Amino acid sequence: MRLTHLEIFGFKSFAQKVEIPFGPGITAIVGPNGCGKSNVVEAIRWVLGEQRAGAFRSHRMEEVIFSGTRGRKPLGMSEVALTIENSDNTLPIEFNEVTLTRRLFRSGESDYLLNKIPCRLLDIHNLLMDTGLGQGSYAVMEQGMVDEIISEKTENRRRILEEASGITKYKTRRRSTWSRLEATQTDLNHIETSIAERKRLVDILSRQVSRARRYQEHKTELDELEVRLGRFRFFAIKTELTPQKDELARLARDSESGYTQFRTLETELEKLKLAYTEAEKELQSVGLELNRYNEEIHEKDRQRIALRGRSESATQNIERAKRERQDHQQQLEETQQLRLKTGEDLTAAQEQLTTVDQRLQSQMEEATAAEQAYASQRDNLAAHKNSQMEQLRDQGALSRTLERLQTEREGVAERAAALRDESARLAGERDARTERNAQELAAQSN
Repeated sequence: MRLTHLEIFGFKSFAQKVEIPFGPGITAIVGPNGCGKSNVVEAIRWVLGEQRAGAFRSHRMEEVIFSGTRGRKPLGMSEVALTIENSDNTLPIEFNEVTLTRRLFRSGESDYLLNKIPCRLLDIHNLLMDTGLGQGSYAVMEQGMVDEIISEKTENRRRILEEASGITKYKTRRRSTWSRLEATQTDLNHIETSIAERKRLVDILSRQVSRARRYQEHKTELDELEVRLGRFRFFAIKTELTPQKDELARLARDSESGYTQFRTLETELEKLKLAYTEAEKELQSVGLELNRYNEEIHEKDRQRIALRGRSESATQNIERAKRERQDHQQQLEETQQLRLKTGEDLTAAQEQLTTVDQRLQSQMEEATAAEQAYASQRDNLAAHKNSQMEQLRDQGALSRTLERLQTEREGVAERAAALRDESARLAGERDARTERNAQELAAQSN
């Protein structure tokens, strides 16, 4: 078994892909300080599965990825592939050539490949165990490894000697076996604890099942008793509610008939209101007509007063004429000489007096007719007022009837509400009795 080929890409200072072949014999890498000789050794250790960042002179594993320079951007991945010749079957795998590949991304994800097939880090450790190429093996001697071998710490020497003697694999298997045995023992302890807990739960559940069965029996018996009690109470309450239902039905019928009468009276009241409105309109028209007649009567009165004044004036003229006639008669004897002259004046005065008498008679007749028309209109107005008063009395009677019907309706509603309250009270007593019986049965069962 020997190394034959190494490919490095993006690991530390190797920004470009570098291939290093290892031919038969010794292969040496020579160069000045800082040219990357140690990076080649660290790449070999890294691809073999080293997990310590300090082994690569770094603080974090992501620092092994090429971080860039002034003229080159940093890379996002580091990859190293190591090819091992296995013609002598030193590695426990059926391949003459084995290629180990490790990739690391800047996001922290990493991949391991065995002959370009994805695998686990544990698979690689198991493959390289006791071959000198495992983690911390002596086959790759880096700076400081010689100091660890010759140091006073026996732990470092023991680790290297165990790797060289080939017992590391068995010790690892033993530790793994002991770990699995301890995990199995822990699981057994957990299982025993779980079994004990399950047994305790089974005992508790068994007691609960027996209690549940007894409860179910008591529950069935209680249900039967409740059904019997409910039937008894149902028939008792039904017997008690029968007369109340009859009374409620009668009240409902009375309420319906009263409501029908109320609607009839309300319709009649609407009709009377319409008639009253028509009567008011007619009364208004009669009032307008009466006002017109009153105005006419006032006009006739004014005319009568004027005629009376004229009649008084004519009477005064007649009296004055009579006095003048007397004077004329007294002077007749004295004025016989003037008789012929004054005869014509006397005749004219008599004609004027006759005309005034006729005019006074016609004016008296017109005043009498006006007084008769005024009396007739006054009688009609009195008749309309009496009719209006009768309508108002009818309306008041209808209002009182309506109020009485409303009062009766409110009384029926109050009786129905009282019946509903009584029914609710009976239902509450029934529920309270049921709950009390249930509690008594529960107390008896306990």
